[in-house]
Amino acid sequence: MDQGPQVAEDLMVRFSPAFTQPTARRMLALTLATIITIGHRTLTATLMVASGLLTGHFSTYYRLFSRPAWSTWSVGQILADIVIELAPPDEPVGLVVDDTTTEHPGRNVWGKAKHRDAVRSSHSLTKWIWGHKWVVLAVTIRFPWTNRPWALPVLFALYTPPEESQRLGRKHRTAGELARILTRRMLGWFPERRFVLTGDGQYSTHEMTRFAHAYRTQLTFVGRFYGNANLYDPPPEYSGTGRPRVKGERQPKPEELARTKHGHKTGVAWYGGGERQVKLVRGQGHWFKSGYGLVPVSFVYVEDLEGTHRSEYFCSSDPSWSGSAIVESYVSRWAIEVTFWECKARLGLGSPRRFSRLAVERVEPWLLSLYSLVSLIYHQHQTTHSVATPSWPWYEKTQPTFSTALSEVRRLIWNEWVFEQPQYVGAVKKLPHEFKDYLLKRLTMAA
Repeated sequence: MDQGPQVAEDLMVRFSPAFTQPTARRMLALTLATIITIGHRTLTATLMVASGLLTGHFSTYYRLFSRPAWSTWSVGQILADIVIELAPPDEPVGLVVDDTTTEHPGRNVWGKAKHRDAVRSSHSLTKWIWGHKWVVLAVTIRFPWTNRPWALPVLFALYTPPEESQRLGRKHRTAGELARILTRRMLGWFPERRFVLTGDGQYSTHEMTRFAHAYRTQLTFVGRFYGNANLYDPPPEYSGTGRPRVKGERQPKPEELARTKHGHKTGVAWYGGGERQVKLVRGQGHWFKSGYGLVPVSFVYVEDLEGTHRSEYFCSSDPSWSGSAIVESYVSRWAIEVTFWECKARLGLGSPRRFSRLAVERVEPWLLSLYSLVSLIYHQHQTTHSVATPSWPWYEKTQPTFSTALSEVRRLIWNEWVFEQPQYVGAVKKLPHEFKDYLLKRLTMAA
């Protein structure tokens, strides 16, 4: 394969230690080909798009995910290192954990199980799919060219229900346990950095808060809280007789505090980079769970004064956090939902049909990682070239979105990789500029 775009080459060189040299070359070529593929990202479709651009037998690309001895942990560590370099060194690094499902109809797909589809389900109706459920840890980055955080996926773990774990002969781990494993890896890889981890629903547990408290010098957890949570004072000093107490006097539950305390009105950063007027009622206490003891928390009751969101409780494992800081940190969690939607709509997450264990454990994390790679390539290209945000007479973008980034990176690949191939370069030079620009707009649509 000839050289790809310089900005992509520079970025992909960082990943070369995770692969052998032949595998690294093929991974670079397949990554560029997948980015410019429109529609389903099955490996066959990608190879058809890149026909004539790739070297080596086509079967070697089919085996990239099922045969070579490379580790997703090594790739994830390199990707995390690149992403965290963008975070200000004097500020905590934002992490967000969530899960997404991909449907696979194949009968013999390894690890396939029945999962709740969060997108199509509601509080009163549950939709199920057969496929894979991925627990994803992403780093939230605020690029200078946008006013909202972007969640860049870096680490992944496949969740399997208890019965499927037993069938596969592996120890069952809950989604929360997998999230803690991924977070612990990040803490070990970057011991000099502080992190703020944000999680929704099933990750906002007493176990997760205890985990963050155990690593409190390096980690703070922010998540949902519960109006009926049991709160207590710390236990009194041991008197020397009888059994030591594990908790002190009972404190009001969060829902009791929300009814009796006046609270205050303020503006907080909201979804999409805007601001929302809310009423906050903040409290502190030690969250108790029988058999596990107390963990200190700061919690806040949030009432949306504009009436579009239901009232919620949120908490932080750091008791010193203010109510506004808790809400604004939790709101940044929404960036990972945008990431999941973009990966499915723009990058074909769920399209590949792989059956073996190694391929299943590698393909979808690779597609999720493409979101991070495209964002990083666009950021570096934007920094050096100041790319203008496209606009149309009927629709004007105020800032770049992921579709903007994907289109620009595709244009870069077509110009600096495909059109620079020896067999094409002569014909491309003969094209009128207006027609070439029109052709690129059709080839780089973010679909």
